[in-house]
Amino acid sequence: MTALDQFTARPARPADTGQAPPLREASRLLAWRLAYLRTRNPVVLGIPRRGVVVGREVAKALHAPLDVVLVHKIFAPGPETHAIGAVGEGGITVIDKALVAAYGVLPDEVTRSADRVRAELAHEAFIYRRGNRPVSLAGKTVVLTDDGIETGSTINAAVDALRAREPARLIVAVVNAPAEKLAALAEHVDRTMSLFPIATG
Repeated sequence: MTALDQFTARPARPADTGQAPPLREASRLLAWRLAYLRTRNPVVLGIPRRGVVVGREVAKALHAPLDVVLVHKIFAPGPETHAIGAVGEGGITVIDKALVAAYGVLPDEVTRSADRVRAELAHEAFIYRRGNRPVSLAGKTVVLTDDGIETGSTINAAVDALRAREPARLIVAVVNAPAEKLAALAEHVDRTMSLFPIATG
């Protein structure tokens, strides 16, 4: 098993069973739409876990190297799993203040949750990187992949973490996402692409 395989080697979800797993098929369609990037020597980075499945197909089609951008969600305290933000490599932290207010999370609870997630992420990065530095992105065209966008915290933390590594162009490619999330994200990246944009409102 390679280092990348650890992010995809888990039992398939029920919807992904069968001869042609929907996520892989969608990933190949997304890769086809990104084919114009092949001559630009891009680097593909997937958000574990399902974003790495998408990224593997995109990287294969573009003949590009594949790596991961490690991001962990921050959850509100309590038995239910309500995401209120995310932490990316390098300690980049994105907090959704509207969700914090909606779930009644106190400032010290946000701090404690973020600190715990940062520690977990640092440990995961240490194990995955094994002392190696991440792939250099300076001056390169970078494609960030995921299966979808929900609150936007995870993808925003990933974008902030990648921007700090100074790519020439940053493109976000996902299988599905709400149209308003894509519009907001477009202000911070060079291009967004969703195979199945979701209309809202």
